[in-house]
Amino acid sequence: MCCKNCGASLGAGAKFCSQCGAPVNAGAETKKYCRNCHSELEPGALFCPECGYRVVEEPEPSNPDSSILEPQNEAKLLGQAEGPFACRMQGTENLSEFGLSLLIYEERLELWKGIREQNPRLIIQMRDISLVQNRKVNALTNGCILLLMKNGEKISLNYTSGSTNLQAENAAALIRSCLG
Repeated sequence: MCCKNCGASLGAGAKFCSQCGAPVNAGAETKKYCRNCHSELEPGALFCPECGYRVVEEPEPSNPDSSILEPQNEAKLLGQAEGPFACRMQGTENLSEFGLSLLIYEERLELWKGIREQNPRLIIQMRDISLVQNRKVNALTNGCILLLMKNGEKISLNYTSGSTNLQAENAAALIRSCLG
């Protein structure tokens, strides 16, 4: 049930609105609407007559503040490193994955091949990384980010284009900052 004055959610049996103090008309019929198509529902209906959506009674909030919507805990993008990258796993000479961008989130790394892909090529959880190094072997090689995993594996993200050592250093520093 909602306050007719301010629209705030009202608890069961409330006589006054907890937000604006307006009296609640206890005899007034509370209208309910379908959560799927927003059509008005008949009292006691189990299914929406318009779309067939199953009507589920919503529990009343335990306190007025709990009705405030909290933002969902979505992954926060901290940075992005542009490649192209060749990803090599420990003990193999063959390229495991290839990607054009590395997205750095608080909890994971994602290697993406292109903007039209539905899923990343590789996902690495930050909790699985024990050490991050960036290195440039000589003047002819490009930047490299080496991830030493807690299970002993090594994953190297090698830039395959020139003048990217600074970007590798910056990306490695950002990944290190996420490890705590």
